[in-house]
Amino acid sequence: MSLFPKHWFHRKAAAKEGFLYVISNPSMPGLVKVGMTSKPPAERMKSLYSTSVPTPFEAEYFALCKDRIKSEAVAHQVLKSWRVNSRREFFRLAPEVACAKVHYALGDAKVIYSRQRPRRYHGRQLGWIRQIAALTALATPSLCNALGVVLPL
Repeated sequence: MSLFPKHWFHRKAAAKEGFLYVISNPSMPGLVKVGMTSKPPAERMKSLYSTSVPTPFEAEYFALCKDRIKSEAVAHQVLKSWRVNSRREFFRLAPEVACAKVHYALGDAKVIYSRQRPRRYHGRQLGWIRQIAALTALATPSLCNALGVVLPL
């Protein structure tokens, strides 16, 4: 006989599930916020709007994750070179670049919404795109400067 009820482990796993989001705000051009929530993403955006921001946040990307805390940590690790403040979840890069990097880093997460809908590619095209995505995910500002590559803000 177990000390825990049968469904306890399932509830614990469900408690980890949630959303990872990339959002932007027209009042803060060039910045994106990457975070996680257990609530519906629209509710999270609404709660952020009430915290002294002049305009509402706009959705860029939402993904359903099995472990939202781990997924957020992975996303923040991938984007660490663009982080504005170590105590905040804001990053200085273009929303489409942030979305691509987060999507590549998450891998198996189910995309719920993406402003830039990915096109469907097949065969050889898909191989090239995966290679480009891998290089983009690894690109840091210092590496881009060394190679003479300019990433869009």
